[in-house]
Amino acid sequence: MGGTLPGAEREPWKSPGVPVEVPEPRREFRGIWLTTVYNLDWPSKPGLPVEIQQLELREILDRVASLNMNAVVLQVRTMCDALYDSPIEPWSYFLTGEVGKAPEPYYDPLKYAVDEAHARGLELHAWFNPFRAATAAYGEAGLSADHVGRQYPWLLRPVGGHQWLDPSSEFVRNRAATVVFDVVNRYDIDAVHMDDYFYPYPEGGREPGLDDAENYQRYLLEGGTLSLGDWRREIVNEFVRDLYVEIKRSKPWVKFGLSPFGIWRPKHPESIDGLDAWRVIFADSRKWINEGWVDYLSPQLYWKREGPQSFTKLFHWWQDQNPKGRHLWPGVAASRIGKEGAGEADGRDVMEVLEQIDDTRAYLGSAPASGQLHWRWEAFATNRGGIAKLITLRRYAERAVPPPSPWLAGQGDADGDSPLPVAENPSLEKRDALSDQLEAGSDAGQWILAWETPRAKDTAPVRWWVVQARHVRSGDAKETEKPVWTTLKLVPGAAREAALGGEIGGYDALSVRPLDAIGELGFPTVLEKSASGKKRKGE
Repeated sequence: MGGTLPGAEREPWKSPGVPVEVPEPRREFRGIWLTTVYNLDWPSKPGLPVEIQQLELREILDRVASLNMNAVVLQVRTMCDALYDSPIEPWSYFLTGEVGKAPEPYYDPLKYAVDEAHARGLELHAWFNPFRAATAAYGEAGLSADHVGRQYPWLLRPVGGHQWLDPSSEFVRNRAATVVFDVVNRYDIDAVHMDDYFYPYPEGGREPGLDDAENYQRYLLEGGTLSLGDWRREIVNEFVRDLYVEIKRSKPWVKFGLSPFGIWRPKHPESIDGLDAWRVIFADSRKWINEGWVDYLSPQLYWKREGPQSFTKLFHWWQDQNPKGRHLWPGVAASRIGKEGAGEADGRDVMEVLEQIDDTRAYLGSAPASGQLHWRWEAFATNRGGIAKLITLRRYAERAVPPPSPWLAGQGDADGDSPLPVAENPSLEKRDALSDQLEAGSDAGQWILAWETPRAKDTAPVRWWVVQARHVRSGDAKETEKPVWTTLKLVPGAAREAALGGEIGGYDALSVRPLDAIGELGFPTVLEKSASGKKRKGE
């Protein structure tokens, strides 16, 4: 690195002789749910050729990055299946059109998604449904021999149009946890994500119930004293707590996020009415964030800013239930933009979503922890109400880095005592399409910022390199004004170069600095345009 390649044009930039103050990049979580169940978002239909599946995913990730978002929450387990190569569960119907059938030619969609997301500066959160087992549309014959419904049919419980696994079964909970830990250990994911499908939601206004009477009676015979509801809630609480503990034991830097129903209980806060998730689906979600059993909570605040389920009032209430200062990134329903009756739309205007982003930013003030998780990709793919253009133009104009998780500091490899390495020997060069010396995957006609890192063994791992640029000051700018820095991109920690595009004439300084897995920054290394450097045509 650092030398000029054949076909490369050097730019008159150099390291400054004095320290340059580089502000911390903007911090905000900007996530999108990418739903695979029923092929809602990806793949567009089951059984597509592998090259089409991969093309669709790359196009989605390209567009997510172009919207200046920074995280994708990819559904990898929809109903005791796998959109990855699992030694425990069968391949998903929604991937290949047949439960248990592997992609042909073979590839691992989760590894592919992780690699492609990271290459674009996007976090990849693996989203699991823990207890939904099958849809009635499969029928018994539609399940493969290695599906839990065929292996252990006595554990299934019919609920509406689905088969459900009984959460009160210790075997069921251990199996779900084992599936999660398998993914944590084998894939370079940034987070584990779950919604609150532990006990099933009501259907058609009726509480569906779930037959766990036998296990409850056994609990009572063994001396248990909790009521049925409290017993169910405690089962879910223990499952959540144990998942958090075991994820941290394996990879402390992998975040654990939960997305519960947006209302914990009616009248909390006082003006709020709606489903009692604590009573009906046995989700004591306030306890999860009170106890710090999550790294982030994304309550599904899919309502408008005003009304009996006020987004704004609920968001404020949830933030006040957060004594340990975990991330609170509410679920925002872009899917409800548009004329009522079109999909999930309820007639709301696109400005409702933009103003909800403002609400999350305003309430947190200057704290570098704001964020949103958007439901779901379809709304942006179809540009509901112009959301795809407006959100970037008016709210996500600048790239942002996910907020830090300081409570993870010192937990094993998440941080430790070793400092992050400093980028050394930075260089800037323009590579053109005529060079036959370019590394595979390099962008022709791009300005490439490259650097080296020391080979010392006592430095901490780099999760991302943050590349920032300083804008050229206008001619009448006062010397006392602080220069404006913009975050250009994140590149994976293994990288030693970043493609900056074909034109960089609007910048007079570049910075590259390391970011670890819990969001802590290292020292920046700066290149400045030399005073003697003249602009070239096209800059």
